[in-house]
Amino acid sequence: MTYLALARKWRPKQFNEIVGQPHVVKALTHALSQNKVHHAYLFTGTHGIGKTTLARIFAKCLNCETGITATPCEKCAHCQEIDSGRFPDLYEIDAASRTKVEDTRELLDNIPYAPLKGRFKVYLIDEVHMLSGHSFNALLKTLEEPPSHVKFLLATTDPQKLPATVLSRCLQFHLAKMMPEQIETQLAFILESEKIAFEKDALPFISYSANGSMRDALSLLDQCIAYGNGKITASETQKMLGLSDQIEMVALLKAIHANNAEGALTLTKNWAEKGVNFTRCLSELLTQLYQIAVLQSIPQATLQISNPELKNCAREMSREAVQLHYQIALIGQRDLPLAPTAQIGFEMIVLRMMAFIPEKTAEHVSEVSAEAGTRSAHNKPTATPLKTSAPTTPQNSSTDWNTVLQQLKLTGPTLALANHCGMRELTNDALHLTLQPKYSALLNARQQQRIQDAITLHMNRPVKVTISIADNKTETPADLAVRTQEAHKQSAKKAISADQTLQRIVKTFDATVIEDSIEPFN
Repeated sequence: MTYLALARKWRPKQFNEIVGQPHVVKALTHALSQNKVHHAYLFTGTHGIGKTTLARIFAKCLNCETGITATPCEKCAHCQEIDSGRFPDLYEIDAASRTKVEDTRELLDNIPYAPLKGRFKVYLIDEVHMLSGHSFNALLKTLEEPPSHVKFLLATTDPQKLPATVLSRCLQFHLAKMMPEQIETQLAFILESEKIAFEKDALPFISYSANGSMRDALSLLDQCIAYGNGKITASETQKMLGLSDQIEMVALLKAIHANNAEGALTLTKNWAEKGVNFTRCLSELLTQLYQIAVLQSIPQATLQISNPELKNCAREMSREAVQLHYQIALIGQRDLPLAPTAQIGFEMIVLRMMAFIPEKTAEHVSEVSAEAGTRSAHNKPTATPLKTSAPTTPQNSSTDWNTVLQQLKLTGPTLALANHCGMRELTNDALHLTLQPKYSALLNARQQQRIQDAITLHMNRPVKVTISIADNKTETPADLAVRTQEAHKQSAKKAISADQTLQRIVKTFDATVIEDSIEPFN
């Protein structure tokens, strides 16, 4: 007998078998029970969560020989033909392969005719967003006012691509991604029904890897059964999915916390030899950091994948470090495909986590690293200090502020404000700037806060910035730039005037040098 994939064998045939979509099932069953069925339905959501399955069950409910019902009999000829895909009044159309307007017109030509066997002609159009604009235009009028014997069931993974005119003509139901716990429960039920031996610890790996798709979960389950020769174990499932061991992942977090680069890279090298998928590995790392953050905020929280070692990590790591590591890993997930190899990309993310350490934990990390003998003193992370001084003369003050400003990454209005400020005083924890009254329109709380954030980030310690309106003689960076430009221009004029070749040209052709047009080279 031909083997039938689990995703096909265990496709639900009744509404009560649908998992994870109670809001949609409730609405459809009530509509059928009250005989208030709309002429067009749109099912949206990611792949593998039951859009076409729901549509087929709905078609069966409409055409069951016992009458319109929310619980089809499954015994009549109509129900059995719909299940086997042979019912003549159920038209399943793949819009991805029939995008042309000619295909749509051919479809519309058959709509006026009565059903051959059933009560309704049901048009199930999958991936409807793939239809062309002309196809949608041809469909609109019929979609709005179809004959009484016609029902439209549309399904799509990308509803944003549908015209608003189509959306307004349909009852739309969004199918949510399934929770890992729901997938895990369903997998256990299927395995028990199929009498396949399995370890319960292996199911979370499959349910998380499925990313909310029941079809993907069943496909992975088929792979695991084949890989494990008829049984499913946690270790074999990890190997097949390319996942790292959770204990090793916690060891990686501890190595990052201790700034132990050698230990961390040894782990990643071992993973590469085992064929671990580093993209999934990064997702696991993000999940572990999330769980640690939850434990730090809610110590009594129950994690979806319990790991006693995470509680130790939550106590040892600072909240700032966890948040910073998570953000680095999250950005690294975007950049990982751009790396030369996935292993290099992952290792650079790990090394970046060690390179950037919050100031509050830097001293503690250095002590831990020194005790472990994994880091020398000259590698201790330090911030490059800015030049600080007591109140100085206006000229020196402006020069110091110009130097400081060049080290800050400011742009736009914030840079314009900073350029027109003069520095009155810069200490370890405070910066006092002055702004001439004619530029006061540039000053607002947001720009001042951005200057404060920039200098705080650069100095790696809190620095309070105050800006006061004062009509003083302090030369600002903008004034200095104008003066420097003017000096360069004067030098250029002198050089032009002293140029003998130019003097000969002026004398020969009775020419005149337009001094305002002289510009120095940058």
